[in-house]
Amino acid sequence: MRHLVLGIAISVTVGACTLAAQTIPVTVAQAESEAIGFPHAKAQDPSQPLFAASQFAGISDRRCLASTTVDRRATGSLRSGDIIVRGGLINTHEMKAGEKDKLLWIPLHAPSSGRLPLVLRAARIDHPADSLRLTVAGLAHGPGPSGRMYGYPSLVSFPKSGQWLVVATAGDDWGCFVVDVVERKANTN
Repeated sequence: MRHLVLGIAISVTVGACTLAAQTIPVTVAQAESEAIGFPHAKAQDPSQPLFAASQFAGISDRRCLASTTVDRRATGSLRSGDIIVRGGLINTHEMKAGEKDKLLWIPLHAPSSGRLPLVLRAARIDHPADSLRLTVAGLAHGPGPSGRMYGYPSLVSFPKSGQWLVVATAGDDWGCFVVDVVERKANTN
């Protein structure tokens, strides 16, 4: 399991491509505005079979998707734009503040170098000063429900309860999720 690294904004050069530091959107409107100008993968770039098999809930449009608005348990996967997420966001348990959840982020396209990271940027909607930036380096490969699958396995922990706006990018793939995080119950032992 890869662990996410909390980091500062930097510029990374991979081959001829430079990944500029991205700001953290604090509203759905800001995130969706970013999506309009975000690059799209080339038509000849191969996509994962999971996307063609419709084994997900959600939308293929590059819009922010509230994780509570779809029956995400029916498929085990939740899609926004070019990213499918599996794990804590879509399981029956609630995400709790301060607790780590296993999430698999599946991009529509494999980065050509295989070395581009997944970047997660998140802000608490009702208090945007609460934000985080997480990076997962490198893809993991393995069998999937509809053929070979690749994705970014991660452990994610939101520090405070509330609604979080999460934008995920990997290469030219973009997705946005609005996630409810509940307060962790105090240990009564």
